[in-house]
Amino acid sequence: MPFLSQEALSHLLGDPNELTQDLASQGMSIVYELGDASMKEQLVHALVNTLTGAAKKKKAIKVHDFLDICFIPR
Repeated sequence: MPFLSQEALSHLLGDPNELTQDLASQGMSIVYELGDASMKEQLVHALVNTLTGAAKKKKAIKVHDFLDICFIPR
């Protein structure tokens, strides 16, 4: 489920609030650093597609809890 966090965080990169953008970019960095080589490659590909506009438009997602995107066991 790392793509749920990547999708949620990439959506927040476009937020008008600079603090939100900064926190989203830091979150993306953490997800990237915790991933293996294959995951890193997939995340970079997805991010490049998002930034270049090549990514398909997706419906909005709703995160109910911070733990939903952090994969922290409850």
